[in-house]
Order: sequence, then structure tokens, then C-alpha cells
Amino acid sequence: MDFTTRRERYRGILAGDKCVYPGSVFDPISARIAEDLGFAYVQGNILRSDLYTADEAFLSGTAAEVVPVRSVDDREIGDPGPVTRAIQEVFYEAVRGKRPEYAEWNEYVD
Repeated sequence: MDFTTRRERYRGILAGDKCVYPGSVFDPISARIAEDLGFAYVQGNILRSDLYTADEAFLSGTAAEVVPVRSVDDREIGDPGPVTRAIQEVFYEAVRGKRPEYAEWNEYVD
């Protein structure tokens, strides 16, 4: 789960070290793209209340790619914010081969 708050411009969150499979999309999305875009990145455990106060949140994964979270426990977070949209845009460009700085993520097939 990745989320932003008013106190921190961007915060990448790992909700427990057993929740993310090593080598998953989490590391490249949450760390590399965020940092390349100039967003500060912090990894650590979160409380449910952290999500309640989030300005925006998204999930990232191999199948889901980058998906905004609109609510948590029936508490609305809202539409995708600028951080989610920026990371989505770069991710989609990267997986389509339009971002040479992420070329190692692609495996081209003839």
C-alpha cells in the first residue's frame, strides 16, 4: 500500500515484511519511480489510522500494475491524486517501452 499525507509529500509503505513477495513490482514502482520523480520515499509498517488520514493511496503489483485506492473501511480517500497519477503515467510508459531509463524492466519478444 502506498499513500501520501499532508505531512509527507510521498510515503511508500510496506505493511509488514510478509505481505510483499521479494522481487515483485513493489520495489521498482514504490521506490525507483517515486524517487526519480523527486518524491521522498519511506518504507515501514503502517497503522490503519494512517490510511484514514491519507490524501491518496494506491496499490501496485504485477497483475494490478498501479491501482488507486478510493476508500478504506468505508472511509473515502477520493479520486487518484497527483502522486498516483504521476507514478501511473511513468509506469505505463515504462512497460510500453517508452522510457529508456526503465528498459531493463522489459523483455522484448520477436
